[in-house]
Amino acid sequence: MTTHELIAPRIAALRAYMASHALDALIIPHDDEHLGEYLPAEAERLAWATGFTGSAGVAILLAEQAALFVDGRYTLQARQQAPGELFQFLHLIEQPPVEWLLGQLDRRQKVGADPRLHSLSWFRNTSATLAQKEITLVALEQNPIDLHWQDRPTPSKAEVLLYDEKYCGQSSLSKREAIASKLRQQGLDAALLSQSESINWLLNIRGRDIPCFPVALCFAVIYSNVSVDFFVDTDKLNCNGFNQHVGNDVSVYPLEKLGDVLKRIGEDRLKVLADADTTNAWSQLLLQQHGATLTQGQD
Repeated sequence: MTTHELIAPRIAALRAYMASHALDALIIPHDDEHLGEYLPAEAERLAWATGFTGSAGVAILLAEQAALFVDGRYTLQARQQAPGELFQFLHLIEQPPVEWLLGQLDRRQKVGADPRLHSLSWFRNTSATLAQKEITLVALEQNPIDLHWQDRPTPSKAEVLLYDEKYCGQSSLSKREAIASKLRQQGLDAALLSQSESINWLLNIRGRDIPCFPVALCFAVIYSNVSVDFFVDTDKLNCNGFNQHVGNDVSVYPLEKLGDVLKRIGEDRLKVLADADTTNAWSQLLLQQHGATLTQGQD
C-alpha cells in the first residue's frame, strides 16, 4: 500500500467529520495533552493524519486543500513521508500556520481545534487572530482522529520507577513544602501541573512511557497545604512502596478523573496558578468555567 492509499481515506474521514460538525478547517498539531515534544506512540496524531513522523509540525485541513507546516530540519522528510497529492508543504516559521489559515478562509467561518493539544496562550492568540475576520475557533469536545484511529497503539503500562533520594538529593515532601510555601506567599490555593517531567521531579519518580525520555505520563495539582492530587494510569503503581516513597498527603486518581477534580476546584472558588504557555487550554478553561480564579505564571 502506498502512503497516498494509506493517508487518503483518513483525510476523507476527517473531512466527513468536519462537514458533519460545520467546520471549515481543522488544525492538527504535533502535541499531546502534556504539550511535550516527545510523544508516546498513541499520541502521534499528526503522523496518523499525514504520514510525517518528525518531532515538530502542524497540519491544517480544509474542505478542498491541506497544508503541512514543518521547520527547516524536516523539509526533505516531510516530502518523503506525506503524500504530495494531498498536502502542500509550507515553512512553519516563515509562513505561520494561523496567518496562512486566515488568508484561506472567508468571514464568519469555523475552525476546529482540540483544546487538550494546545496551550491556553495559543488558544487565546489564535482566537484573537481569527476574530479579525469574525472566524470562530471551536474547542472540540472529542478529537476526530481519536474517533477514527482504529489501530491506535495501546498506552504503556510500564510501572512507575521510584527514584531514590540518594540520587535526587531531596525528598518529595521537602520539594512540596517549598512550592506550597511559595503559593501561600502569593495568596494562591493551588498550582496545576501538566508537564510530566515536572511532576516526576516533584514526586521523585521516573517512568518508561516514552522511548529515551524517562517519565511516567501524568498530571497533578499541588495545594498550598502541601497536599497533591496525582493523576496517572493507576495500573502503573504496582511498584512496592509508592505511598511510603512520596510521603503523606498524595492522593492518587486515575487519569480520567482529572476533569472531575478540576470542576471541584472551580466550584470551591480556588485561586490556581497555571502556566499559559505549557499547560493545555482544556484544563484551564475548565477551571475558569467552574469558578476558579486563574493566575498565570511559570510552572
